Amino acid sequence: MYVIPIILLVIALLCIIIFHFKKKSIIKKICRMTFEERCTLLNDISMPFGYCYEPYQDIFSSTIDAWQKDFGFTHAYDVAAPYFNMVYDYKTIYFDYEGKTWLIELWKGQYGINTGCEIGVYHADTVIPPDKYKSAMFNAVSADEMLPFSVTLRRGAKCLGQLSKPHWWLTIFDMGMCSRPKSLSMEVSITFPDCRMLSAFKQGTKAAMPDVPLSIKCRTVSFIFSRCSNSYSLWKRFVRGWSMIWCRIFCKLFCFVTRPFKRSGDKILYLYYYLPFAFRRTLRLHRRKKHR
Repeated sequence: MYVIPIILLVIALLCIIIFHFKKKSIIKKICRMTFEERCTLLNDISMPFGYCYEPYQDIFSSTIDAWQKDFGFTHAYDVAAPYFNMVYDYKTIYFDYEGKTWLIELWKGQYGINTGCEIGVYHADTVIPPDKYKSAMFNAVSADEMLPFSVTLRRGAKCLGQLSKPHWWLTIFDMGMCSRPKSLSMEVSITFPDCRMLSAFKQGTKAAMPDVPLSIKCRTVSFIFSRCSNSYSLWKRFVRGWSMIWCRIFCKLFCFVTRPFKRSGDKILYLYYYLPFAFRRTLRLHRRKKHR
């Protein structure tokens, strides 16, 4: 009568003992690594997901050749995001330049267990009328069309990360932090190849963000994206609120499991060795489904 409960108890105790020693072994293994070895390994394991590790800021960012580039951008990605535990504010700036409709989009908010922001530049193959914007598919720009971006992500007065480089999709993700989108701000600078593109972008910005002042120096425009005037239906607000609850739960769980370490890079290495399935889910920071 008591044999089965006793067997189950013994199995449970054995599992606890095994995981305890496995945990100790993994902690020692990571602590024995040099800083360079950790950075190399972090980049090796995150690049298949389209990301790289920025060690001196302890953040993750997107790579130039990220696989997400093949899937372009459409408004449906933003519509679907809250259903995948991504709650963010966004602004889409459309403008016409050299016979094509371009868009530059800004995002800031919570991506699962990550507080982050993004800026991306895309264009269609032709000029698209405004009533078709939200149904159109835009392609990521080519290497010679990438724009020099500079982005600083702040939570209140605290700087979470700063990156400057030419890119088609520049991102900053601070792992293990949970933030409401309205608590975040993006300081953005974009350098355009000529004054005509800059002028077209200015017109698009006036339509998308009329209350945001622009600072222009030569061909570089700078501004701050903090307040968001997007309106949501009652159902969308419910979905966003529900997703935010789960983001907080997963974030606390991540911090609890990886509590032997303080830096995000070390935490993700610990997760990589200790719970590989959780590691893979942690680095799924995208709105798009991978179909390869």
